Amino acid sequence: KDEDRTVWPTCGRGLTEHIVISNDTCRDVFRCRSSSVHFVEYDNLCDGAESCGSENNVCKVSRSLPEVFTSVYHYKSHHTSTKNLLYCLPGMAGLVFLKKDTCPLHSPFRYPIRHKILGLDDSKRPKLKLPAIKQSCDNMYGETYVLMSCTGSCSDSKCPLTASPKLSLCHNQF
Repeated sequence: KDEDRTVWPTCGRGLTEHIVISNDTCRDVFRCRSSSVHFVEYDNLCDGAESCGSENNVCKVSRSLPEVFTSVYHYKSHHTSTKNLLYCLPGMAGLVFLKKDTCPLHSPFRYPIRHKILGLDDSKRPKLKLPAIKQSCDNMYGETYVLMSCTGSCSDSKCPLTASPKLSLCHNQF
């Protein structure tokens, strides 16, 4: 009798028909086309978790979600390599002037200072061009956040690379 679907309460019709706990729990759902999950309740849509296969794409299009930039502009030539952060980009001199700031060229980013990163020497590591005035890094992510905070260019954020991992958090991993 458990196998008989007519016994169980359902919501929806046709393609959206699905079994629910009781008849009072009917809610609108998003139908997943190619996923082991067949439906996602609208309350759980656009939460960042890709539970449906196309959920994040649908949310991006329907809500016009802005793209979050996490990498920086990297200029490479035969002799130099430079990463430009924030408004220290080619063609943005007017904005730099309006902000009463400068964008000096800094030596290559190296963390921790005493060691080489992945075996790269300073001649192959990109130099950094970043604002001279400290910035709020509250809305910076990824590479931009790491480079700004670890060079001391953030007014309100610390470098995430300074905290040592707590061995107790990774039980039996070390």
